[in-house]
Amino acid sequence: MNRSLHLAIALLVASCINDTGNYVYLDKEQVAPVRLSNIDEEYTVLTGRTLALDPAIEGMDNENDYEFLWYIYGTGTSRTGWKDTIGRERALDYRVTISSGTYRVNCRVTNTRTGVSAYTGADLRVISDFSRGWFVTKDKNNVADVDMIDMNGSHVPDLIQTINGSGVPGRAIKTTYVSQGYNYVEQHPDGTVTLHDYQKALFVVTESDMHVFSGENFQRFATFDQSFYALPAVKSPRDVVVGTLCANILNNGQLHEMPIIYANAARFGNALIGSAAIAPYFFRHTSNGFLAFDMESRSFKVSNFWQPSLQAVAEREGAPVNCNNMDHDLVFMQEQAAYYSLTKRGIALFRHRESGKYYGAILDDKWVNYKNPIVTFVEVPDESPGVTRAVIRAVNNLNDVIYYSDGGNTIGMYNISNGVEKRGILAYEEGESVAGIEHVSYYGGPADAPYPDCLSVLTNKDNRWKMYLYRFTGYTADVEITPYETYSGEGNARDVLFRAPGSPATN
Repeated sequence: MNRSLHLAIALLVASCINDTGNYVYLDKEQVAPVRLSNIDEEYTVLTGRTLALDPAIEGMDNENDYEFLWYIYGTGTSRTGWKDTIGRERALDYRVTISSGTYRVNCRVTNTRTGVSAYTGADLRVISDFSRGWFVTKDKNNVADVDMIDMNGSHVPDLIQTINGSGVPGRAIKTTYVSQGYNYVEQHPDGTVTLHDYQKALFVVTESDMHVFSGENFQRFATFDQSFYALPAVKSPRDVVVGTLCANILNNGQLHEMPIIYANAARFGNALIGSAAIAPYFFRHTSNGFLAFDMESRSFKVSNFWQPSLQAVAEREGAPVNCNNMDHDLVFMQEQAAYYSLTKRGIALFRHRESGKYYGAILDDKWVNYKNPIVTFVEVPDESPGVTRAVIRAVNNLNDVIYYSDGGNTIGMYNISNGVEKRGILAYEEGESVAGIEHVSYYGGPADAPYPDCLSVLTNKDNRWKMYLYRFTGYTADVEITPYETYSGEGNARDVLFRAPGSPATN
């Protein structure tokens, strides 16, 4: 080591020893005048629920001298770079409307006199509980929304409004669940896009619009106007029909197809050829398209994936009546979807154009092979007028029965096979109008239990809805007159669906 280096080290050591400094060491109470506690390291909350945090604060002499700020930001892959203020009060009461993922919630307490702040925070895991429960589609003031009742009986209202800021315009018709295959293309401000493929989705249909929402967090994916390659001239949606390979929307009497089994842009194509006046009733086969009815030609048609047009159905020897150029109008048709298995049978109701007589029909699945599906065709006796005058109808999934209501406060049932009608099997309060009937039957594995096999009934009164769930008497179509569950909420209900984690598409 040379002499110059020795001198430099000596001077440095001397300066350190001789530096008495000019520092002021503050007490820790002055640097952090308050201490925050009573906040856990991590919280898990469901989308749509409330995160309530109330930290214990020590050392705060006058609360008026302090400002509070709660903020949240994304971590990991959950909206990285995003940050939002969620509260300015001492206690946090935050309705979680963000998508599922991992986040960080922080609280800053600042002394306004000194400018000194203290911090606390927690990791937040947002999850979706939308995979299992009852979903009631309703409307208030001509705007549709969805309420959820989870398996604990908790009621979460207005999911669409809460999460997206606005509902779906129009009087509600129904919600259709797509279990997989919807591709959501997210547009970014810089012009780039992100493809979220193979998504679960919910199509909420009203008389004037249709919106698509995430099946995981109810974020809006698309509107009617964003869901077509070529927007139809008339916007008049009535149904979304889902099969294994595609979804079809019935708009202004025409059917438009969207693939949901492979990479696609989540758009409906042009109207299928031959679908100018399709009735709003379908016999849906869970593995092979669906049966439709053309009201102009009064003929059955089949819709199958990859076919640009509806396919004709051939007559079958021995069928009780022709299925093409019929002398009858279709009044009602629905498949018997027992336990979401492959649907084999359906029930229909027809009215003769000249005589006005009604006929009940049992349908089989021969239409899958483009054959006449009508198995029985029996006149409805004059002494059974209830089912013919009804405005709401639904089938029993195991028996040849139609449940019906004229929109009043009672429900009846009619057996297609033997012509027996039972009126007033269920009755409700004066002014309570029946708005929906459905036999909900779902069978899952042990992890899905308990699963429903019940008759669900929706009613409306004074802008409030009720849902009643009834057990069946054995394997018959009769129901116990006392519901085993009753739920209610604001708005007028129009449709209900039950969804479980492993359930396929529902219609």
